[in-house]
Amino acid sequence: MSEVRIPEALWRSTMAPCGQVRRWRVEDGETVEAGAPLADVVIEDAVHEITAPIRGRFRFAPDHGPVVEPGGVIGYIEA
Repeated sequence: MSEVRIPEALWRSTMAPCGQVRRWRVEDGETVEAGAPLADVVIEDAVHEITAPIRGRFRFAPDHGPVVEPGGVIGYIEA
């Protein structure tokens, strides 16, 4: 199982302590390809696309919500 994390690098040029998921692009249990878009995350005014690190079945993290933090886990991919 591979974790889907919010890259810490997205916070290099911002002072915001957290961001928000603007839109989920997949459903829980959906099969995704490596590189497929999973979610759009907004940090300050910038929108960032979070993609699948590997091919497999996407699962939301048990405590997922609209607020995300640097390095936070938003889901898992079961290969």
